[in-house]
Amino acid sequence: MGIDRPDYVFNLDALLFGGAILVLVMLIHAVLAISIHVGYSKVSGHWMRHKKYLRAQLAFLVAMFCLMIPHLVEIGVWGAAIHYFGLVKNLHDAIVFSGSSYTTLGFAPNVFPPGWELVTVIIAVSGMFAFAWSTTVMLEMMKNFGRARGAITRELEARALARGAAKS
Repeated sequence: MGIDRPDYVFNLDALLFGGAILVLVMLIHAVLAISIHVGYSKVSGHWMRHKKYLRAQLAFLVAMFCLMIPHLVEIGVWGAAIHYFGLVKNLHDAIVFSGSSYTTLGFAPNVFPPGWELVTVIIAVSGMFAFAWSTTVMLEMMKNFGRARGAITRELEARALARGAAKS
C-alpha cells in the first residue's frame, strides 16, 4: 500500500475497513433502537390505555436506560474490530480508544499504526450518527411521556376540585 512513504496521504484500506464497520454498527443501532422504540410504544400504550400513567412514565425511564445499550455495544464492536484486525494489540486499549473516539471526547491517545488515523474519524462519525438517531427516538418517546404527565396533572386537578366541592 505504501503508507510508509513520506508523501502518503490516503489509505484506501482504512477507508474500506472503517466504512464496513460503520455500516455494521449502524445496522446494529437500527435493530436495537427500533426494537427499544417499538417495545416502549407497546408498553407505554398499554399503561396509558389502562390509565396507569406513572407506570407509563416509568417505562420511559427504562427505555432511556435501554437506549444506552446500543451505544455500548457499538463501542465494543469498534474495539473488537480494531483489535481483531490487528490495528491495536490490546483489546482493553482498543475498547477505551473506540469509546473515546465514538463519543468524540478524544481523551485516549492515538493507537493506530501510521496511515490508519482515518478510522478514528469514522468511529467519531458513527457515534455522532448514532447519538443523533437515539435523540430522535427519545424525542418520539417523549410524546407518550408528556401525555402521561398531562393525564396525571388533570387527575390531580380533578381530585383537588372534588375535594373543594365536597368541603363546600
